[in-house]
Amino acid sequence: MSDEQAGRDWLARSVVYHESQQGSRQWRAFLGVLMRELKATAGDQAEDFLRHLGACMADTMPLERYDTLEEMVAAINTHWHRINWGWCAMQPQGDGIHIVHGAWPRVDVRVEHEWPASLAAVLEGIYGAWLRQQGGGEVVPIRASQVRADAPLEFVYG
Repeated sequence: MSDEQAGRDWLARSVVYHESQQGSRQWRAFLGVLMRELKATAGDQAEDFLRHLGACMADTMPLERYDTLEEMVAAINTHWHRINWGWCAMQPQGDGIHIVHGAWPRVDVRVEHEWPASLAAVLEGIYGAWLRQQGGGEVVPIRASQVRADAPLEFVYG
């Protein structure tokens, strides 16, 4: 698939998702400012804290053990749909897994520049915890590989 085709597929899938959901604007400005100030105050420790919050969120949305990656992705997307946090796709990549997370929650555009990296840290915590629930190693890293406001967030596990 070409990069151009992948971009169109991501955009089409995200538009369909957003049309099926109604997100609350109540918290957008607050969350954006909270992330900006957390990073300004806590520095490098902010991302560790956000990953911890993500792992705690995963504990509130546990996954059963699944035999296939496709089954696990379907279960994860059920959770994302329920909380209006977008969708994910996963593909094996060498000894790891490539994760794409689209239609992720947005915040107030006045603080948008801080948000993608903050949310990526939360998602690292969530995906890491879920993959450990599936039998993944405690020390297997998961890190964002693409963090941009105009594209899906991408991660590499392993």
